[in-house]
Amino acid sequence: MASLLQFLFLLTACRSLLNAQEYQEYRPPPEGNHQPTGSESHDIDPLFSTEVDANGRTTSDAQLNSVKRVVSHLSFSSTHSSEISIPGVRHRIFEQLHVDGSVGYPMKDILVPSNSDGTPILDIQKLNMNVPSLRKRTSYKTGKRKYLETHTSTLLEIDRGFVYAFGDDIIVADSSRVFVMGGCGENMAGWALAPTGENGQQEWDSPDLDKDGFHRFSSLAVLVQRLGRSYFHFLTSALPRLVQYLDVLRDDPIALAKLRYLAYDEPFVIDALQLLGVDVGRQIIFFDPNSVYSAETLYATSSTPCGQPPRPVLLHARQHVYNRLYPMPKIDASPAVIERNRRRMMYANRRGLIILIRDKRIENMNDIMETIRNKYMIPYKKENGKAMELIVVDGMFGRRRGVSRRSNGNGGSGNGGSGDGSKSTLGALLGKGSRTMLAEYSLWRRAELIVGTSSESLANMIWSQNGTKVVELMPILPMSKGRRATLTYADMAGSLDLTYALVPMETNSIGSNMTVPITYLEQALTMVLDVGL
Repeated sequence: MASLLQFLFLLTACRSLLNAQEYQEYRPPPEGNHQPTGSESHDIDPLFSTEVDANGRTTSDAQLNSVKRVVSHLSFSSTHSSEISIPGVRHRIFEQLHVDGSVGYPMKDILVPSNSDGTPILDIQKLNMNVPSLRKRTSYKTGKRKYLETHTSTLLEIDRGFVYAFGDDIIVADSSRVFVMGGCGENMAGWALAPTGENGQQEWDSPDLDKDGFHRFSSLAVLVQRLGRSYFHFLTSALPRLVQYLDVLRDDPIALAKLRYLAYDEPFVIDALQLLGVDVGRQIIFFDPNSVYSAETLYATSSTPCGQPPRPVLLHARQHVYNRLYPMPKIDASPAVIERNRRRMMYANRRGLIILIRDKRIENMNDIMETIRNKYMIPYKKENGKAMELIVVDGMFGRRRGVSRRSNGNGGSGNGGSGDGSKSTLGALLGKGSRTMLAEYSLWRRAELIVGTSSESLANMIWSQNGTKVVELMPILPMSKGRRATLTYADMAGSLDLTYALVPMETNSIGSNMTVPITYLEQALTMVLDVGL
């Protein structure tokens, strides 16, 4: 018994030691002119800096309360070259996920309803007149629409790297460099070019930023980014980055088990990580913008172009989730296992849903539902002999979405109500019936048709199967405001090779109540239906 107790004690001590090695909270050195010696030396610690006093003596920094003292005169290092050779940094290139912007790839044209004389009701080439980067995305000739952004998919393993927030941006760096990871951030406003005194060269001088927390890990993967709390940006940028980390460490289960993930404390983030096998109780580190995070090995991947996730990245992430949920049986599997897997695959690939995204700004939801039944569900059944089911989901701008009510396709609602989308029903359901990532995936994968306003819920089209149709109800500001309109979901549908139509809704304010033009909606539904007939 004594030997057993000794063994358990030693095992507990070893586990405690391993945990201490995996994570250590950084504590600034004590105040005063304490000189670190021997094991106390901080020469190789990127989170420790020294200063020189008036007499030229090096003294310890007492508080270490600013990033500027930690990272001084950081220079940018490009991650877009396949010939990177940087001491202390290893990189991996995922060529199958690259997109050459000079070549790009074709996308289906945006379908627009027409006037009685056959001219389009909207000239999409005049959208976003005052924003050239947006306007060029709809300035194409018929049949010549293309994705023309460049994306180089690169993963960096940075020795003794660290991460911190600078305003809304996320900075990935080591003791002497900042790594530009792309995406929607890293504007670096507030930084300044400072002379180095060598040949008149200049380097970027970081601003003085107060941070009150310092945390160290053995290995850490970055999942945070500018706009990273957005559901859309998580699905189209952070989730693909997570998949790449899992791919790289797939053959090293020990390193994968020890890896921590720096992520936002959002329910859908936790759901996604848990769905993909991450131990949410031990491996997730919730990001605090007032802290600096350091790791012996820091993993960081290049982000997708802001608002324009490319096709290879989206399809790779979608396939990874599918393989995780529906793994193929082993070669030596029994007939019973093979048959069970066949049935699961049939279930996973079934279709037959029309998903309508409810938006509190839309005042004629009942008319929209009736139009979908008359212009899509009934003609589809006549042509294919199959009935469809209409599902209405909440599409507010919150982080979680849940199925709010179900229509049986005959004019009634699944909960016995009138089917008119009454505010009382909506108000009672908002914030309830929260769905997990698995539930979102299972629902949207079955979609034949998606109809909804420009909102984060449309990002769930990433889970849809090939052949799904999308009709976006798009608010468009007047000419006096530059005809501003979001093209995020039109581009996403194009990258997923989905048939896409838009129904313009003229408005003076994106947040104001709107009425969907039913005549235009009827045309849009007929247009996308005809594509598959």
